[in-house]
Parts: sequence; C-alpha cells; structure tokens
Amino acid sequence: MVSTATLDRFTASGSVLLEVVLALFLFVAAATVISSGLSASVKEVDRLRLNIHARNLAATVLAEMQMGIRTVESSGPNAVDPPFDLWVWQAAVGPVPDAVGGLNTLQKVEIVARHKFEPVVFRVTQFLPPVIQVSPPAGTATEASDRSLETSPMF
Repeated sequence: MVSTATLDRFTASGSVLLEVVLALFLFVAAATVISSGLSASVKEVDRLRLNIHARNLAATVLAEMQMGIRTVESSGPNAVDPPFDLWVWQAAVGPVPDAVGGLNTLQKVEIVARHKFEPVVFRVTQFLPPVIQVSPPAGTATEASDRSLETSPMF
C-alpha cells in the first residue's frame, strides 16, 4: 500500500505542474494576440502611407495642370521621378456634356495614381476650364508701362 504522505506529495507536485502548464499556455496565448495585433497595425500603417502617397501624387499632378505646368491632355501611364519611382499616373481628359446635349466649356480631368507592385489605386476627378496660354503681342501697354517706369523720376 501507498502511504498518504506519498499521495500528498504526488498530488502537490501534480498541481504545481498543472499550474506551470496553464501559466505557460496563457503566456503563449497572450503573446500570440499581442504579436498579431502589432502585425496588423504595421500593415495598416503601411497601407495608409501608400494611400497618402497616391493622394498626394494625384493632387500634385492635378495642381500642375491647373497652374499650366503640365498640359491638360490624356496621357499615361507616366512614371514619377525618384524617390517615388514605384508610382505611375495617368490622365484622362474629356469634354463635359451639358444638360441640353451641347458641349460645356469645362473639361473633365481624371487623374489615376497607381503603385507598381502594391494594390493601391487612387482616382480623382475635377472639372477644369480650358487652359488658354495667351502671350501679349509686342508693343502692348505692358511694355509701354515698363518704359514709363524707367523714365519716371523716383521720389
């Protein structure tokens, strides 16, 4: 027969082993939850960063078209200068029909920014008036006013 002292010792060591295994299981479960949360956060930050780059690129191209730095015409896909060389953009320009069926004076400009490797695409559409580059003819009032400034006395 086994004495009660021996049974108490086995029962005590078995409960300690059970507590250690349970604590180890809880630690591994908590570490798994925390690491998966951190991984999801890093992926989300990277996705947000790429979306902001796409938005900024599309806004920049559209602003350059509004200022007349870029021509307002359909083109693309066009590469972007470094450090954003992993991005391409393209523009689609078309007339805007009015409600009666005629053509409006506005142009519909759609800019699409894409990442070459990641699945990130951003589109922005705006209606722009046609850009007309007008240079004043020679001998106009602007040149005459410039000459008058040269000959007028300074106070």
